[in-house]
Amino acid sequence: MDGHADAMRGPDWRRAPAMSVSPERRRKLVDALQWSALGAFLLLLGIEMALALGWRMQHDTPLLHYVAFLIDRHGFTPYKDVFETSMPGTLLLHLAIGKTLGYSDIAFRALDAVYLSAVLAVTWLLMKPFGRAVALAAVVLFGLVYMGYGPSMSLQRDYVGILPVALVLLIATRPGTPLESPLRWVVIGALFGLSASIKPQLAIGLPALILYGALRLKREQDLPDGARKRTLGALLLKTGALAALGFLPVMALPFLWLWATGGLPAFIDMFSSYLPLHIQLSGDHEMLSGMTRIRYLLGTWRQFGGLGLLLAPAGIGIYLALYESDNRQRAGVVLLLSGMLLLYGVYPALSGQFWDYHWMPFAYFCSLCAAFALVQARPSSAASRRRIVPLLVFLFTLALMARVPGDITRQLAGKAPVPPKDGKVDEIAGFLTTHLQPGDKIQPLDWTGGAIHAALLSNAVVATPYIYDYHFYHHVSTPTIQLMRRRFIERLTAERPRYIIDMYTKPTPKGDDTSTVFPELKTFVERNYRPVQRGNGYVILERQNGTASDSGR
Repeated sequence: MDGHADAMRGPDWRRAPAMSVSPERRRKLVDALQWSALGAFLLLLGIEMALALGWRMQHDTPLLHYVAFLIDRHGFTPYKDVFETSMPGTLLLHLAIGKTLGYSDIAFRALDAVYLSAVLAVTWLLMKPFGRAVALAAVVLFGLVYMGYGPSMSLQRDYVGILPVALVLLIATRPGTPLESPLRWVVIGALFGLSASIKPQLAIGLPALILYGALRLKREQDLPDGARKRTLGALLLKTGALAALGFLPVMALPFLWLWATGGLPAFIDMFSSYLPLHIQLSGDHEMLSGMTRIRYLLGTWRQFGGLGLLLAPAGIGIYLALYESDNRQRAGVVLLLSGMLLLYGVYPALSGQFWDYHWMPFAYFCSLCAAFALVQARPSSAASRRRIVPLLVFLFTLALMARVPGDITRQLAGKAPVPPKDGKVDEIAGFLTTHLQPGDKIQPLDWTGGAIHAALLSNAVVATPYIYDYHFYHHVSTPTIQLMRRRFIERLTAERPRYIIDMYTKPTPKGDDTSTVFPELKTFVERNYRPVQRGNGYVILERQNGTASDSGR
């Protein structure tokens, strides 16, 4: 039977080549994988953004909201009546939010959703010249990275500064955009000034943009015969000067507001005397100096805030966009975005604290460069084969970086998100709302432990300019900290707040010239206050007419 079957098939059937997949079929399979995977991750992003509307404010943003609340509702003078190290542009941002939308969680969450949508829309427009797949990949990757940090990342300052920079890139790199217009460069400078008014370090990308613009203008010069072309130096000078015309007035506006409110002298004092001490603290609240600090900076920086995995598809994407793409005329934009990736990769080291939100501009430009891994290869019979490995690397990275926050998991299971500080904020706010009488004031002894957030929720007013107390425990031998300690005790003695909220499990500075004790504060509390409510890591103390010997710790 077998021999008869072989004869029926013909003498050469064993030598017939196996059927191969045609290039067109291969291309369709790669496209199907690409678009189905991106669509699935886009759906995940949409679900996360929708569920995030039910989150609460967390971590830093309630603190800045509270400062804005004191300025807005109680006439506090910034930096004088409420001590803060953030730039005045940040205070104006939170003041604008509070005045227009209020200080509620719902308003905050709605604004966060709108802001993220704006960032992603600009990202789509910026990357679309490289193809819809590249644009969608950038949108999905950065959106999921941002959402993965949960509510503690929402509208953090370094993230807020991304949108103006992205708009600058969109203005400067759109195909057919003439860069000769002086007004365009003034607008570019103004947008960078807007970003830098929130965090001055965010202006680190402006020189790269000026260089890109000058090089492009030199390449595109179209002058009549015999006319002398402008040198690169002249073009750099022109674009830089025009950008400065936009940058400087925008940077000056918050300081004009400070001058008008009477807070400028206090800001100058904070900036010149206290801030140089503050920035010597590491991200772990440790005092470091000399070689120890250098080793810390290098060792922590090279961890890339846990985002180092993005560098693999980013490197592949940059190479493909420069050498394998059928859109190589956009090489200048690829180099510009690569330069931004390098600059904003250095950016977190400028503060030396390396908190998660310091890495957000780096995450943004990593996402853009990683999306180049999906750039369309130059047409050839092997084009679809060359696409598959970069696509798989990108999708693998995207799957690993798409961390679903714990609150989203809880919401999908039908549970409520975890309340701020595991419920401590609501406990303290409930007590204050119930017990505070008109004219009563409070004093938090806290940083990010929840007492200030509770004060915001209960509309409580702080008794002294110091809403945080970590200032008093580092550089304790310096005249600046000694003066701040004296002023704090003087205001406490004069105001005698009704309640002191001591978050005694909060982190404290450590290392050289730090302390865990503040004798004058301890004596004041023991003589005048007694505990009335204890919770997990906190105690609320009430003012007494007599003497209390129990500090509640």
